[in-house]
This record gives sequence, structure tokens and C-alpha cells, in this order.
Amino acid sequence: MISITFININQFYENGDAPVLVVFYSFIHLFVSFFRTIQYMYTYLAEFLGTLFFVYVIVATGNPLAIGAALALSILLTANISGGHINPAVTIVMATAGKLDVNEIIPYILAQVFGGLVALQIYIRYKL
Repeated sequence: MISITFININQFYENGDAPVLVVFYSFIHLFVSFFRTIQYMYTYLAEFLGTLFFVYVIVATGNPLAIGAALALSILLTANISGGHINPAVTIVMATAGKLDVNEIIPYILAQVFGGLVALQIYIRYKL
């Protein structure tokens, strides 16, 4: 999600500004792009952790009440961060409905699938 913007250097010289401002402007633009990328990573991390928790409860308990409570808690905790999809099917439906950018489908689904696989591995290895 990092974008590169070309700067018209002549606009700085016409105003009498030093070339240091060109470097400063480029640094600020890169800094803002970096933090936008980190914001996207938080959404993927939220989907990963929400799915991990949900799938672990499914595998570890098998209790329908516990599974429903885990789903409700996962959605409640991740709704403000990532939309609370927790499920690749929900992600695809939200993208189809226009509530999620199409470019975000693959990272969301990868985070969800990896969250489920990590939950399974935690259950197999540790059986908490």
C-alpha cells in the first residue's frame, strides 16, 4: 500500500525554498504511507487473532454454547478494527456488497486461514 509520488522540484525553487524542503517533503510522504500500511496490518492481525480464538474454541470444546459465545466475542472485539468478518465467506460477501475493498480480499482470507491453522496447531501441540 506504499505509494510513490513524483514531486515537481521546480515548484520549490520558484518559491525560493531550499532543496532540503524537497527531502523533507519526501520523508513526510514516506512516513505517512508507512503508517497507513501499519493500519492495514492491524486489521489483518485482528482477523488473524479473532479467527485463531474462534477456531480454537471450536476444536477444543465442541460445545455449541461455547462456540456461539466465542463467535460473538470475536466479532465484538474485531468489529471496530477490521469489520469482524472472522470467516472467508463473510469477507467475500462483504466485498461483493461493496463494504470491503476488492484489493483487501486476499490479505483478509490469508489472515483468517492462517489464524485457523495456528489454532489447530496450538490444540494439537499443547491441548490446553
